[in-house]
Amino acid sequence: MTFEAAMTAAKGGARIKRSGWINKSVAYDNTDTDNPKFMVTQTTTIDAPFLPSNDDMTKDDWVQA
Repeated sequence: MTFEAAMTAAKGGARIKRSGWINKSVAYDNTDTDNPKFMVTQTTTIDAPFLPSNDDMTKDDWVQA
């Protein structure tokens, strides 16, 4: 799916990733209603804000994790 479709899926509750990513996925965190954000989880222990690259935004290899 496209980047736009992937972000929409994440906002709908899906966990998403690029097809080549291993142990890394993105989810939408809206627990802080004043500051909802996309979060990336890597190796199930590191959570950080997701900052997509130009490559991430132009590829259509996004899938549900």
